[in-house]
Amino acid sequence: MHCNLSLEDLTLCKKKKGKTNQLTFGVMLVHFKKYVQFPSNKANTISTQLLLQVAKHLDIDPIHVMSFDWNARTGERYRQEIRQYLGYRVTNTEDIALTINYLVDNLIPRHLSDSVLLEQIRLYFAKNKIEIVGIKQLENYILLANQKFEQQFLGKIFNNLNQENLLLIDRILSKDSDEDHGVIELYELKQDIAGAKIKNVQDAIDKINLLGQIKLSDSIVDSVDRKLLFKYYERVMAFAPSNILDFTPTIKYATMAIFCRVRLELLLDSLTDTMIKLVKKMRSSAEKRVDRYILQEVKRVDGKFDILEKLAVLNAKNPKGIIEEKIYP
Repeated sequence: MHCNLSLEDLTLCKKKKGKTNQLTFGVMLVHFKKYVQFPSNKANTISTQLLLQVAKHLDIDPIHVMSFDWNARTGERYRQEIRQYLGYRVTNTEDIALTINYLVDNLIPRHLSDSVLLEQIRLYFAKNKIEIVGIKQLENYILLANQKFEQQFLGKIFNNLNQENLLLIDRILSKDSDEDHGVIELYELKQDIAGAKIKNVQDAIDKINLLGQIKLSDSIVDSVDRKLLFKYYERVMAFAPSNILDFTPTIKYATMAIFCRVRLELLLDSLTDTMIKLVKKMRSSAEKRVDRYILQEVKRVDGKFDILEKLAVLNAKNPKGIIEEKIYP
């Protein structure tokens, strides 16, 4: 860690009374400039490298920091002074709301990991000249942002569904047999295409036709990362219909709509692969059939191979000859 104490910083440190206060103020200042946070109120949590470098710049023995009372008012006064000196402030209620909105609008839709979200919040705080709070508070902001985003996202999807969509989802989740109405149950929709057979292709087409009846707005789907859609898709894949029926109406219908959209795309991809395999299978079967037919026809002619050999020799010797004169004289 590089100690970035300017001449102005050093002058500010030297104004403090006594070597203990000078060193502690310098450590707090350098730590805040690097991390936009103050070290915790314990001397043993301070980086040894940072302490040694600050002590070297101030020409003070590092041992002096051990005698500082971190819980006294002096520590809080130093923190206020450093914030004012560097132009930062502590978090307020409005900052919390703005931070959560920033996560909801810009980061959560991209389905980033928690570690990336934490780092992005720290950058947001630093950019806006706000002292970064502790990791537990940051994690709480992420939790609240996730909850708010999901409520808004699923709410948009639910509001986008029409009455026919809602009824179809209910019938898919229903335990009652609905074969006469062409509705396929959820457990069947979850199954992949079994193999390259005509019957399996027709079953897949039936599923695709059913799933395609539930329409989702492209603007809503395109506003989030595809991995986020898969999160809800996997949730339905893991749950039984009875579990999904326990969801609140908005979550139930919106999650099922996402499942239908993703399942439709996956089945279309799978159907394409199956059709390619089926065509290859049919071509191979047809070639074998033709080969068997030719062999059967050849076997019917006595002395067939001698005749074919003579024809080949005559043709080779008379490449420019007339068939009628050479082969059938």
